[in-house]
Amino acid sequence: MPLCDFKVIVEKLQTESEELKMLYISGGEPLLHPDLVEMVGYASQKGLHVYLWTNGTLLTQDLLERLKPVCDTVIVSIEASNESLNDKIAGKGNFEIRMESIRLLKEMDIPFLMVATPHRENIHDLPNMYSLAYNLGARGFFINEPILLKQDGSDLSAYFEKDESVLLKINEEINKQAILVNSWKNNQLKKNSSKNLSMSYFNDTKRCLNNPIRLDKEKIMWGLCK
Repeated sequence: MPLCDFKVIVEKLQTESEELKMLYISGGEPLLHPDLVEMVGYASQKGLHVYLWTNGTLLTQDLLERLKPVCDTVIVSIEASNESLNDKIAGKGNFEIRMESIRLLKEMDIPFLMVATPHRENIHDLPNMYSLAYNLGARGFFINEPILLKQDGSDLSAYFEKDESVLLKINEEINKQAILVNSWKNNQLKKNSSKNLSMSYFNDTKRCLNNPIRLDKEKIMWGLCK
């Protein structure tokens, strides 16, 4: 998409919806676009909170220095909580590259979230990915709703878990983790008044698997399609 078309779309969206406050930029891989920084900058200039969704493999310190003034949050996708499984899915060396990108985000004090797309290979690792996101200092964790069709129309549904009992079990495990985290943070709040230590969690069964699971003071959501 050319930069001029992007500007037209942003202006149209704002004209049609006065309540528009946030803009998610994703792909494909948005970091491949030559005008990405200008696009993010334009959206920010128009008063939008910009969330940049990337696999993290192309993030560099130079690029982040240019994005930091205009990008509110970077969302980094992961395939698993450990190098072995992540690289089995995404290719050798992929996990290390993504962890280095997250290290850069933390070092440069750029807010970030982490996201995973659940499928048969990694769905049982979701609680561990939640823990990894928390331990790395992510502001939140998303479960991304799978897209079951390729661009050529071929069916990908066989790769994804559709058994609701499995999803509910994973949800229960993450709920238990959230309770433990809350317990630790509540104890810390007695010693430290920082608002960043507060955290909440709730189960929203009316929404789907692309709900955010918040790790900071905002709401945490987990959804199952009903």
